[in-house]
Amino acid sequence: MEKEAVTYSRILETCMGALMSGVLNLSAMLLLRAPISFQSVLAGWSTAFAVAVAINYLFPVMQWCSTATGKIKGKTPNYIVRVFLFAVMEILLNSFWCLASTGNLSMWLKLIMPLEAIGIPVIFAGLPVFSKVAAFFANT
Repeated sequence: MEKEAVTYSRILETCMGALMSGVLNLSAMLLLRAPISFQSVLAGWSTAFAVAVAINYLFPVMQWCSTATGKIKGKTPNYIVRVFLFAVMEILLNSFWCLASTGNLSMWLKLIMPLEAIGIPVIFAGLPVFSKVAAFFANT
């Protein structure tokens, strides 16, 4: 993979991780009926984002998705399937890790489907902006 493509991919993963972390954190707090304040949301988001960054660097999820979608014809269908797979895998890993670290792992099976249902559309909604941000920073 070219250096520019790797840089673009890493920046895109980081942008999606930032948004996904906030959405997953707030969604999980609401589903768990946790007390919500600016400080608790910010603390939860920063932890979830740190986990997302660690996942992206320890496990190259986007590269796995690229490999899995390599035989799909057409750039747009390939990209849509790749981002969908990325979102599913990232939400699975991030939610598992975050719930395990907070002692709520027993709730994971109960929360994973609502978190996937909320997180995947949010990632797709933010994708146009993230793509432009990643392209800008990859070319500088």
